[in-house]
Amino acid sequence: MTNLFDYIDWRGDLSFEQVPPCQVDLLIFSEIVHAPLERLEKGYEGKTLLELSPQIYPKPVTGKANSLLPSRYIILDKMKDHRRFAEARLEKFISILEPRNSRQFAAALFSIGKDTAVVAFRGTDSTLTGWKEDLMMGFTSPVPAQSDSVVFLNGVPDKWKNLYVCGHSKGGNLAMYSSALCKDQDRIKVVYSFDGPGLDRSMLSTDSWKNILSRTRLIIPESSIIGLLMGHINDYTIIKSDSMSIMQHNPFYWHVTGPQFIRAEKTTTSSKINDKALHAFLDSCTVDQIRVLVETSFDLFEAIGAQTLGDIPKAAMTHIPQIKNILSKLNPEDSQLIKEAFRILGSSYGKFIREVMKKH
Repeated sequence: MTNLFDYIDWRGDLSFEQVPPCQVDLLIFSEIVHAPLERLEKGYEGKTLLELSPQIYPKPVTGKANSLLPSRYIILDKMKDHRRFAEARLEKFISILEPRNSRQFAAALFSIGKDTAVVAFRGTDSTLTGWKEDLMMGFTSPVPAQSDSVVFLNGVPDKWKNLYVCGHSKGGNLAMYSSALCKDQDRIKVVYSFDGPGLDRSMLSTDSWKNILSRTRLIIPESSIIGLLMGHINDYTIIKSDSMSIMQHNPFYWHVTGPQFIRAEKTTTSSKINDKALHAFLDSCTVDQIRVLVETSFDLFEAIGAQTLGDIPKAAMTHIPQIKNILSKLNPEDSQLIKEAFRILGSSYGKFIREVMKKH
């Protein structure tokens, strides 16, 4: 099945001035911003991706890296022979990681024409800081990255009169959030969230969100979990993927035909169960329950020395006494809040699994 790489080969000889950006182009920019742009030397502003790619990936990425890193390397490597992306210029990039403040943010501005640019927001990285900030959306708004996204979009110079705003995963949430609250919505052509979590329900009722809604697109795979979290757009596009379950969140598995993704008729049964159960869980839990659950979990991760998601399994197995000790010191009120939250989560899943079993 054709994918993002095939699209670059197919469309790569045409500039953005010849053919304006489509949804597949914007997903590609959403992935480029996940590449290690932090490696760029001073004075990168205004240079083409062709010029910058040797700095971003000085050496080919080996198979030892996680599955997404080689794919992002291949995208940039392919651009050397395709003017569509090779001629795009990186005008601005910012990256912030502050574990103490649960703050993980990165975004880039790419110019693709005389007065046209793409604003791409990075999603969650592998750090626990990024994942904690994601989960904080369940009990606080805005989280630091959301505030940063508005500042970044407002800071795009006025000479870029046509803006395409996009992001994958948390980056999609930031694309929607910043577009709803920026000072100049008129120059935004379209907003794309690629399997990104939704917004706080209070945001969905604001006039600023309603004003940008008609220009906002949510793309989710058949087995989406992330893209259906929080308050989301009801009119979303479901697409096919080669992978299964949570792995469908990886956009390099998504099916592409020409300038668009291949549509699917509906989400999978597992996606429906996760959607209903997680929303029922969040609706039934108090803000304090969610806060205590998230903060306690990340206190544990910090105590056992985990810094990324991949560190957790091994660290947990080797620090069982420390974990038991921390849990034993929880005050009775917090302990009860956590127990009740898990009871609600189990009850929510049980309810919707039974409903599905009855139907089938």
